Amino acid sequence: MENAISLIKKIKAGNTSEFEAIIHKMHPALEKYSRLLYKDSKEDIYSELVTALWEAITKMQYFEEEGKCITYLNNAIKLRYLELYKQSKKQHEHELTAPEDLFTNSIGHDNDYVNIEIKEDMSNLLSNYSGIKKDIFYCIIFENMSDVEIAKKYGISRQYVNRIRKKLYSILKEYFMQSKEKKVDGR
Repeated sequence: MENAISLIKKIKAGNTSEFEAIIHKMHPALEKYSRLLYKDSKEDIYSELVTALWEAITKMQYFEEEGKCITYLNNAIKLRYLELYKQSKKQHEHELTAPEDLFTNSIGHDNDYVNIEIKEDMSNLLSNYSGIKKDIFYCIIFENMSDVEIAKKYGISRQYVNRIRKKLYSILKEYFMQSKEKKVDGR
């Protein structure tokens, strides 16, 4: 199999039939990211990622080192995946939350009461933590701050904040699963 540099040069020279070889070379990344968006049609996602690959090749200006070319193409696929993931997440969250909103409005719950209940639960949960972790949790839950804003506020890395955010999500998931089980059991 030809290396990526020669394939890209041929495509840039107008031989678009070589694009199939690039798709074959990048197939593991294409397959990986199309599989990760399991809620959407795999074929559609794969096509979107192939389109991102084509766009990346047409925009490439530097293609002298094999490793850098592969990394560039892989990053293009990954970036498109992230865009698609955000769109999918937004769409599926909307689908999941819309019926709940209708339900709570139909039974006459006051949104302020629900918000107070949630804030109280979150405050109780935060009381189990201390230090910077608690501060970051507070910023995420109550101030709805982004990772960048929190990192700037406390002088820490965005990656660390992101790690703490993921930990918070797993803690919240576990917390709410336990409270749901308690309600089901009647405790």
